[in-house]
Amino acid sequence: MASELSTRFDLVQVPAKNRRSVACNHCRAKKIRCNGNIPCANCLDRAEECVVTPRRRPRIQQHHNQDERIILHQNNEPRPVQANYSNAPLQPLTFIPQQSEGQAETPQEDCEPSIDVFNDQDVGEDNSLYATDTLSLEYYGPRCMLSVCSQPAVDWVISKANSPDYANIVKRVVHNSARMLKMSDSLSSSRAPDPPLEVAWQYASAYFEEGLDQAFGVVERSLFESRLRAHLSGMRNPITDDKAWYALRNVVWAHGCRIVLSRKRTFRETLQASWGFFENALSVHTENLFLHTSLMSVQALILMAYFSEGIGKESLQYTLCTDAMRLACSKGLHRQPSHSWKISPPEVTHRNWMFWAIYCLEKHICSRSGRPSIMDDDEISCQVPPSAPSGRPSDTFYCHTLIKMMQLASAARKRLSSARALRQTTEQLIKTVRKLRKDLSDFQCSVQQDISLDDPLDTSQLPAGLTLRQAQSLQSHYFCLVLDINTPLTYPWLGISTYSADDTAAASHVEASCNAVAQASRSGILATRQVHVDGGCSNLIAKYTPVYCFMNLFIHILRDTTAPTVSSDLVLLDIAFGYFSNLEFVTGLELSRIFVRDLCHLARLAVEHNAKGQDNNTGQMSSEATSAPLIPAATDLVIDPVDFDDTSTLPFHENDFFGFLPDEDLESWSTLVPLNDVDDMVF
Repeated sequence: MASELSTRFDLVQVPAKNRRSVACNHCRAKKIRCNGNIPCANCLDRAEECVVTPRRRPRIQQHHNQDERIILHQNNEPRPVQANYSNAPLQPLTFIPQQSEGQAETPQEDCEPSIDVFNDQDVGEDNSLYATDTLSLEYYGPRCMLSVCSQPAVDWVISKANSPDYANIVKRVVHNSARMLKMSDSLSSSRAPDPPLEVAWQYASAYFEEGLDQAFGVVERSLFESRLRAHLSGMRNPITDDKAWYALRNVVWAHGCRIVLSRKRTFRETLQASWGFFENALSVHTENLFLHTSLMSVQALILMAYFSEGIGKESLQYTLCTDAMRLACSKGLHRQPSHSWKISPPEVTHRNWMFWAIYCLEKHICSRSGRPSIMDDDEISCQVPPSAPSGRPSDTFYCHTLIKMMQLASAARKRLSSARALRQTTEQLIKTVRKLRKDLSDFQCSVQQDISLDDPLDTSQLPAGLTLRQAQSLQSHYFCLVLDINTPLTYPWLGISTYSADDTAAASHVEASCNAVAQASRSGILATRQVHVDGGCSNLIAKYTPVYCFMNLFIHILRDTTAPTVSSDLVLLDIAFGYFSNLEFVTGLELSRIFVRDLCHLARLAVEHNAKGQDNNTGQMSSEATSAPLIPAATDLVIDPVDFDDTSTLPFHENDFFGFLPDEDLESWSTLVPLNDVDDMVF
């Protein structure tokens, strides 16, 4: 009985498929699309034998006849048999008849099953980036900004610019970007002292008036000031001695110190002074996570994440956002409180604003890095309060608009960059981008009467009370969202152009995405003319969005160096170079502009190289036309032999730069960029 049960469990019924997932040998050699039928349409039309060479050793199959098939697992280890099966009667084994070749396929559901992580197959990570040096390993997803530094992108840029310098440029960019994600040294053993009484109040006021998160009201000002007053007066009680309170007041001082000192001191001095208070807060990071804590610990972690979003040498937002979100979820902030929780309405409102403050930053940081968010939107029932904590309509408009954009960013990351999304076919990807683009257009129309995010910001036309810095934040998020949604169709090394070449509808969608990316990139570079870099300026406004727009405009120029907009786009690259030069000057050489200068040079080289090639071709054609006889003799006609079964003899085509994807895999190249020793510079 046991042996019969073992044999029974070793037999797995597998339905046959009438469509393959691998192209046949003939279609692969001809570089044409295979429909996967047996035989395929191309082989039928050309009377070719449709043969498929598997790419990996298939499992052992035992065919009983042409209409029946089962797979017998070769496993000599005994299978565990549960006791309740011992007396169960054996059921006859049912064989699954193989479908005929002409049988219609079963329509696929919109919601695909989860990825089989036990199956060795391509998971679409080829355009991701793995930055590594001796001590640091950092992963960047295939849809993030740094995917332009992946190996397929490097190969494509080198082929278009006809210069190998791009490889060295991106090595420095990736190395320095990865290095900024971690601290260069351990925390100092000594703690910065509390500021003098007057300075402490000055720093606190600066945070509540100009802090990056002040519109969300993460910290209630009146409550904080009452506790600070008790602390500065020398009163000792469990509240003022709490580790969460220690972290909170120090990170508030860090925010305020950076804002106040940036008005009268150098960037380096400001950063050094504010970093001391931030280190104080960071020194009790473990206690705030693992000891019994209140909502004050969540507030401290949120403010620490927002402080890291400011301009500086270290960018610790990703880890701090993750910690803050985890702690917030442990307190139930992602859920709308029930009446049974017995929480007062003002406290519910405050909890909700705390959650949405960290939600917005966490979603943006994940989109920026191409890494997964720890918060699934389906798990959120926390309501967005109808008015901001300050009660000002401008703050309410800012918070509501930002939350809507971050919800779109979350949906875009999930539908374009998740492991499942990377397995989409080209047709599915185009459909997804089209839907997201429509959602973004609907959002833009909903706020158009209040603020035009596409156009240069006019302070006289902004909603009453909305600051220029808040408007710049919304516009920067909008530009990033446009690029995140459309670049999966515009990056040439992804091979989308190969698919769209034979599909008019697909080509129109790709062209629409290219135009959207180009326009957003131009507008983003022009917007830098209104950016005033100081202690209250975020990394998003000052650095990330300008770099993102600059890189995409650079790629847009290389796509077609003969486009009528190339000359003006080259000027825009120079404008960006001027902005980054000023940024380097203001920040005391803490932020490098070298890579921007190098890419401006490469863009001009590509345009000049293409122009010379066209001039040479034109001159050669003119010379041949004047010297050759009108009707050449038959003996003068020499045709090079071309073996169409051997692709190596086929003429070189520009699409070869874009790569060929025989199995509808949109990302089929290795992307590990080796990081050798480079100059010590900060990106």
